[in-house]
Amino acid sequence: MPHANDRVIFTLQCHALTIMVLFNMFLLVGNMRAAVAWNPLNPDTEQKMKTPVQILTNTVEQSLIFVPSTLILSTYLDGENQMVAIPVLVVLFAIARTVFAIGYLAAPIYRSPGFFMTLMTNVVALTLVSYHTWMRGSIVAYPMAVAVMAVFAQQIFLKSFYKK
Repeated sequence: MPHANDRVIFTLQCHALTIMVLFNMFLLVGNMRAAVAWNPLNPDTEQKMKTPVQILTNTVEQSLIFVPSTLILSTYLDGENQMVAIPVLVVLFAIARTVFAIGYLAAPIYRSPGFFMTLMTNVVALTLVSYHTWMRGSIVAYPMAVAVMAVFAQQIFLKSFYKK
């Protein structure tokens, strides 16, 4: 795929799986609401909807990071050998979100493996984007480096703040 347009189109086509995962989480909320909580204003059924809604919300949040990062990454990757990373990341993301949902439905503590897998797919995608942006000398390379350092500084500050 010599052209960036072709790589972006390929990535968008791969994200059909991401959309299916999102739709599955949407169906989880809808089915649960239809089965046990058809009145969303009833406080008695609100608790039954809490976990499915949190699964859907977290999946949307993670997708908002994952989809753009893979689209940006696809503009940097050259050739079909490197583009293999996109479907691999998308499949891993889909598996991770499914593991997250199954674990969370079983018990909140069991969401951790799926959350960690999702985190790792996002970290890999964002790291590759940062690397390619920096190595190609893009105009946004320096602001991106400052932003990354700010994120690390914020994490250090928050850790010290919450220890008190």
